[in-house]
Amino acid sequence: MTGRSGWPARSVWRGVVLGAVAALLAGCTSTSPPAQPPAASGAPTAWVHMSDARRGVAVLPAGPYWVVARTENAWRSVSNITPTGMSSRGGLAVATGPTSMAAGFLPYEMTSLSPYARCAGGCTGWHPGELPGGLVGTQGALSLEGGSLAGGQLWALVSGRGGQLVTQTSTGSWRTATTGADLGGSGHLVLTGIGWTSPVRGWLAGRAPAGHAVEFVTDDAGKTWTPVLLPLPSLAPGTTVSASPTRVTGDVAYVAVVTAPTSGPATGWIFSSTDGGRGAWTRSASLTLGSASPVWAVAGSTVWMVAAVGGHQVLAVSTNRGAHWGLRGPVPAGLTGLALTSSTTGWAVGGMDGRARLWTSTDTGRTFTPVTLPAWVDALGAGTGGPG
Repeated sequence: MTGRSGWPARSVWRGVVLGAVAALLAGCTSTSPPAQPPAASGAPTAWVHMSDARRGVAVLPAGPYWVVARTENAWRSVSNITPTGMSSRGGLAVATGPTSMAAGFLPYEMTSLSPYARCAGGCTGWHPGELPGGLVGTQGALSLEGGSLAGGQLWALVSGRGGQLVTQTSTGSWRTATTGADLGGSGHLVLTGIGWTSPVRGWLAGRAPAGHAVEFVTDDAGKTWTPVLLPLPSLAPGTTVSASPTRVTGDVAYVAVVTAPTSGPATGWIFSSTDGGRGAWTRSASLTLGSASPVWAVAGSTVWMVAAVGGHQVLAVSTNRGAHWGLRGPVPAGLTGLALTSSTTGWAVGGMDGRARLWTSTDTGRTFTPVTLPAWVDALGAGTGGPG
């Protein structure tokens, strides 16, 4: 049964009910998650992905809501392609594939299941559905694998058992491929991200105490997962280690790893492998970070990463996969996402007070120039219903 918008009717009704509950709870404040929560969590953030120098997709704040924006001309014009039918207050996770896109609604307040939608080509129409659980609260919770299914097979990380990796079969049903509890044992591992670099090769990332694997790879389309041996330094007891899903550019594979001790600042590294992650990994020089959520981007051997220096957020740039870092100027306030289109040119997104921000840099991160976004982004947030 579906509602008039095409979404499952129970999802629409749940959204209406929870919207009323949210109004009553609006004055409540949230608290930081515990060091070892049962599933990945975190506040939604702005995110940007560039397919090439002109085409890109971004998740942007619009007041208390979130929107999916797209450009075909290097952000000179911007289209709103946000799926409708559910509130985006909890945030959005977006996955892009060669011929399709998927967007998942992160849980908001007491929502237990996450709606999602898929589109093909120009995303002129979305096809809605519902995941078998609530997405974990990270941008990497959704991924498309370019396999034999039309537009790519959808994979998602939903809450429970340290994060459950689920995928949709050709019949439309969902199956669980693995869980954090299966891979980590004893409740140590929390899965936080999934990514695919070929139809059969994928990467799972997570968070765990030092001494436990936090990155896994499959070469059989998700049937089995093998720990990735990253050469971490000796770490103090109680340190938490988190990784990002591996990114591959050319023949080079990259993983960002953050270590957070029980006290003191977090430290970030970039691990790289020049044979796509099949052989040995090299650890970069370390950077002090302002949070346990790294903001970074790669293009060839060039890496940009936001670091903390003297209480300020600055851009660190390496042209040799992190072996040496050079510090540029401070990054714009509120920056949470980076994407590179060349070794010298990048895009950045963020938000301040619920308003989206977009910047570009064409001088290897020395300066960031604001890009004016269309008025509809803020106008959506100012409305009573928001997008969807």
